[in-house]
Amino acid sequence: MSNVSPFIPAQGTSPPAFAARSTGALPVPLTPILGRANEIDQVVRLLDQDGLRLVALLGPGGVGKTRLAQEVARTIEHDFAHGVCFVPLAAIRDSALVPKAVVQSLGLQESSALPAAEVLVNVLAGQHLLLVLDNFEQVVEAAGSWLTRLIARCPRLKILVTSRIALNIDGEQRFVVPPLLVPEPGAVDLRQAAALDLFAQRARAIDLNFAIHERNETTVAEICRHLDGLPLAIELAAARVNVLSPDAILARLSHRLDLLTGGRRDAASRMGSMREAIGWSYDLLSHEQQALFCRHSVFVGSFSLEAAAFVAGFPDSPVEESGMLDAVHRLVDQSLVYMVSSETGPRFGMLETIREFGLAQLEGEGDEESAHRAHAEYFLALGSLADGSRKRERARWLDLMEAEHANVRAASSWLADHGRLADAIEYNVQILYYFHARGHRREARAQFEDWLRHPTLVPRSRTYAVALVMAAGYGITMGDFARSYSMIDEAVEIFRELDDYLGLILA
Repeated sequence: MSNVSPFIPAQGTSPPAFAARSTGALPVPLTPILGRANEIDQVVRLLDQDGLRLVALLGPGGVGKTRLAQEVARTIEHDFAHGVCFVPLAAIRDSALVPKAVVQSLGLQESSALPAAEVLVNVLAGQHLLLVLDNFEQVVEAAGSWLTRLIARCPRLKILVTSRIALNIDGEQRFVVPPLLVPEPGAVDLRQAAALDLFAQRARAIDLNFAIHERNETTVAEICRHLDGLPLAIELAAARVNVLSPDAILARLSHRLDLLTGGRRDAASRMGSMREAIGWSYDLLSHEQQALFCRHSVFVGSFSLEAAAFVAGFPDSPVEESGMLDAVHRLVDQSLVYMVSSETGPRFGMLETIREFGLAQLEGEGDEESAHRAHAEYFLALGSLADGSRKRERARWLDLMEAEHANVRAASSWLADHGRLADAIEYNVQILYYFHARGHRREARAQFEDWLRHPTLVPRSRTYAVALVMAAGYGITMGDFARSYSMIDEAVEIFRELDDYLGLILA
């Protein structure tokens, strides 16, 4: 075998050791990066560690992985004797082409003597180089093993990967890229938040006169919260300021995926809208994973493994909780679901923008009613555990209900809006101890009063009288005596008309 490398510099380029400085150069940023100083510092420190060779920046589409990788590489490129080589992989679907893409970015020409992957190892073996592989998710299954060999045989090489999917290979250090921080409701200094800075930056590129001020800052902050702090979503929303005010943008975010379109022409096609960005990840799932992801989009806030298994298997195919752990973790690895810290056991959640995509897919598949019904049935069953007699059981049930508060509210609303208002009212009667014990009396009262005005509630029915009693009971605990006693009198009158002695006892 010849000692001459089958990869030679392309005409007019530098030798291999220096080619990365020009041909795989980092893209020049057109705008400053905002709100990522902490993340840049953390990733730089990871890459600076001896023995740590591969860092994977993970997260959903639109969270800013590529821009973060570029900024990290730009920060430390002069620490590497042979610089940085940036390799965009978004257009590559065949993992066998990844080594060739790296070769091209290094400014080398291929010959037929050896496979690209093998000779690339020979070329990089002596180089002190940072290799940035951008958008690795669509080639991760097959190309991951190639990365392992590359790291093992190139001791001075470090690799920074961006991917929506975890690599799951030896030597991988994961770094989950978080959304931008958004101010909490009621925060005083809203304009210091990076998410608002990004909105303003993008809006001013459309309308030079746009500014965030005291009259619109609360609205812009609410927009950023609705968009989960996702940079791409914020940019797409801000691009609407030439035709919509911030108030009008916020009002349209109940259907955010319809609003978040019209990205820059120079953006990759998959990033032209939030629907395309999420759809890119969705298309990488197996059919079974897609179905699981969509059914779990009915959860609000977060969900437990037990609830996930029930909804996934309802009504005909029960799923074991142990099997569900692996299935949900695969969605975590795909950056479509994230883990939630909880004292009640493992819990998981979805960003609202991603959840809306899942709900739309669920509706398109005709599975929406079944998934929501499964969700409601699970929380009806959880409510029935309120009768646990032992103090420890009751305390654990209260903790579970608190963790599931958003889902309890969603299940109640779905029942009421789908012909099961009586079930919703009885359910909320059943869990009244939870509302009292955890300080949700005001919310519970408002819910019962809303149901008293529900168009499907039959006046002077037993269900109507029960709702009167519950609204009155919560009102009394809040000091609204006159109105509450009037409601109880009306309920007693109805129960007497119906000869409902249990109702009279309740009243």
